[in-house]
Amino acid sequence: MIFEQARELAMLRSLRELQDVAEARRHADESENRMRHLAEQASRDALTGVFNRHQLGTALAHEFELATRQAWPLSIAFIDLDDFKRVNDAHGHLVGDEVLRNFAQTLQRMVRTSDLVARYGGEEFLVILPNTTAEAALMVIERILAETARTPMAQLPGGPLHITFSAGLATHGGGDRQFESIEHLLQAADTTLYRSKHRGRNRVTAYDATEVPAQPTPRAH
Repeated sequence: MIFEQARELAMLRSLRELQDVAEARRHADESENRMRHLAEQASRDALTGVFNRHQLGTALAHEFELATRQAWPLSIAFIDLDDFKRVNDAHGHLVGDEVLRNFAQTLQRMVRTSDLVARYGGEEFLVILPNTTAEAALMVIERILAETARTPMAQLPGGPLHITFSAGLATHGGGDRQFESIEHLLQAADTTLYRSKHRGRNRVTAYDATEVPAQPTPRAH
């Protein structure tokens, strides 16, 4: 009788210990999920939901190092919405925010899951296209240009609001130009973006070291 009671007590103790372990694991999983969710939120732009500038820097550093080591091409596109200030001035910042959100969704819809879309700041975005040649990247951005032109970015009382953008494209490695650093690659894309602006906007221009000046021209939206 005493032996049976002792065995039952031992079984109950083991059961409670298992329950305690399961409860501790559940709390640990919940904590890990919360931390993962917070980390994901910290990497995202609050307005558009695409990656923010901080996460862009981390991802670009990784992709640049990988492209250099593997000798495959890495293309980036610097994108700036044309005349965005006029949208805010004419229709207000709420409409401007809607335009930014919808444009960001268009970008994400038009690229691969292996690509990365980030909001660089204001109405500027950057698209990272790993293992993508300059020619292929140019085709991607031209398709996004066409899709943007035909997609309403906001609905106004007077009808749909359409926008355009200008883009600058630069490619590192894979038989294309080798840039010394991420900063040089970004500068090339940024400078080429403003070549697109000066050529009339609503277009993408690929980097040409023989044509593009060393420093970006002043921004003029």
